[in-house]
Amino acid sequence: MPQSTLPAIHMRMLGACTIYFQEHSIRSTDHHSKKLWILLSYMVLNRNREISQEEYIHLLWQKETSSNPSGALKTLMHRLKKLLSSLSYPEPVILPYHGTYAFNPEIPCQIDVEEFSSLCRTAEMERDTTAYQNTLKHALTLYQGDFLPDIRENNWISSLHSKYHALYLHSARTMIELLMKSEAYAQAANLCWQVLSLTPYEESIHYHLIHSLYLSGSQQAALTQYNTSRELFLSHFSQLPSERFLELYRIISTGRNHVETDIELIQDSLTEKSPTGTFFCEYEIFKELYRLETRVVKRTRSSIYLCLITIPETYTDKNILNQSMLLLKNAIINSLRASDIFTRYSPSQYLLLVPAPNMDVIKLILNRIFTQYHKNKEVIKPEYAIRKLQS
Repeated sequence: MPQSTLPAIHMRMLGACTIYFQEHSIRSTDHHSKKLWILLSYMVLNRNREISQEEYIHLLWQKETSSNPSGALKTLMHRLKKLLSSLSYPEPVILPYHGTYAFNPEIPCQIDVEEFSSLCRTAEMERDTTAYQNTLKHALTLYQGDFLPDIRENNWISSLHSKYHALYLHSARTMIELLMKSEAYAQAANLCWQVLSLTPYEESIHYHLIHSLYLSGSQQAALTQYNTSRELFLSHFSQLPSERFLELYRIISTGRNHVETDIELIQDSLTEKSPTGTFFCEYEIFKELYRLETRVVKRTRSSIYLCLITIPETYTDKNILNQSMLLLKNAIINSLRASDIFTRYSPSQYLLLVPAPNMDVIKLILNRIFTQYHKNKEVIKPEYAIRKLQS
């Protein structure tokens, strides 16, 4: 079959929907009819086969009823032809075909989602590592966002969205792991940032980002990112990081320092800069401080209390829980001394370690926290438990 001599039409479906011909373009953001873009995308991606009227009707009116679906389809096709005429293409783009309609099969098409899929398949077949990475890198640059992101309610689009999103994540993870293996940690971190800009809640990518920052020598940046990721998952999913995440935290928080003979520099690096409020720390650090305080109590017979403050689980609204936990955290910071410590134990709980002469004083301290917390009338009433460290 002779190759078409017609010029190509370009179409972008990843991240947005735009169709191009030379200097002319039509964007979904400028023309908001979702059915038009569903119809156009379906015709382009299925341009090499015959599509019946019944298939079009099922695609476009999946859960809707129409007294005249054939007429509605004819009207929509007319609107689509009118829209595509603004491309000024030299031949008809939509043709009548066996009593139905088809995208002109003579028109060459270059479509980002087809090229993306093809490159991912090609990469999997590459034997040469360099060629494999180059092909995969090219594929990842094409993925500018999810498939037709503004149209999620259509079953066909939802299915392809999941398919291409999964393919992108698989390819990105593979590329990141290859970069980590070759010790290209800065490149791995940059790719992680790119992926997270499109998929902000993918835990494995957060893990690789923190790990790559740490291995590149940026221990503080890794710790900062760990805390950012932790807070993101707490606020969005109301859950703490996985055990894998916690193990990574143990590694990066106890990373070995380089040899330093100037003790003043070491002391300066250990000194907290501009300390403010009560000391809030990661649970793993809190656990070590608790064990240390237990030893101190045994030696000095001092009086220290462990306090658990809980937002009751009967409140399941995530936004209300997150707001209450943030206000409770601020109340704790503003009510305790700078020498006291606390941590977030779970999505709905804080643990406090507070020296006090007796139980009555501890209750006064907790009342001070709750008074500060209840200044906002919309918050959830917390519960608490107190346990004295045993000498």
